[in-house]
Amino acid sequence: MNEFEFFSSQDGKDLMVQTNVGACSPLTGADHDLIQSLYNKIAETYPESFQALFSLYGERANYKFLMVRRFGKCNFGLYDNKPDVKYAGEFNLEFVNCPLRGECKWEHTICLPKFNTSLSDREMEVLKLICENLEDSQIADRLFISVFTVNNHRRSIERKLGVNNKLGVLKYAKDNAII
Repeated sequence: MNEFEFFSSQDGKDLMVQTNVGACSPLTGADHDLIQSLYNKIAETYPESFQALFSLYGERANYKFLMVRRFGKCNFGLYDNKPDVKYAGEFNLEFVNCPLRGECKWEHTICLPKFNTSLSDREMEVLKLICENLEDSQIADRLFISVFTVNNHRRSIERKLGVNNKLGVLKYAKDNAII
C-alpha cells in the first residue's frame, strides 16, 4: 500500500486523496483497491466504528465507499502533509474540527474511534513492558516465561501492529494511546 494524505475538500463534500507521489483527486467509488484496503483495515482495527458505519450505510449499493469516505472525513480531514495512511496500512488519525463536536452521537465511535489492537492479554503485557524499555530477558523474568516466548510475542505484536522494530512498537503504542 502507498502512503496517502486525506483531507476534506473546501466545500466539505469530497474526501480528497493525495498519494506519496503528489497526485491529488477526490476519492470516488471507482477507487476499488484503495476502498477495499481501507474498508478491511477499519473493520480490523476499529470494529466499533465499522459497526456504526455499517449500520448507517450497509443497505446502500456503494456502502464500502460511503463507509470509507465518512471514516476519512471524520478522522483524516486535515491537510498537513503527514501521511494519514502509511505504507504498512497504519492509520494516523487526526482531530478534525467538526461543527458537531460534543453533540454528535458518533463521536468516539466513528470519529476518534477506540482502537482495537487484536493483541492477546499476554501480548498487551509484553507490549507494556517493551514500552517500559525492558530487555527481553527482564520481560521474561517479570512474566515467568522464556526469552524465546518473549521473542515470539514481540514478533506477533509487530506483525499485528504493522511495524517492524521496537521503535515502531513504541511509536504505535504512543500514537494510539495504548500506553
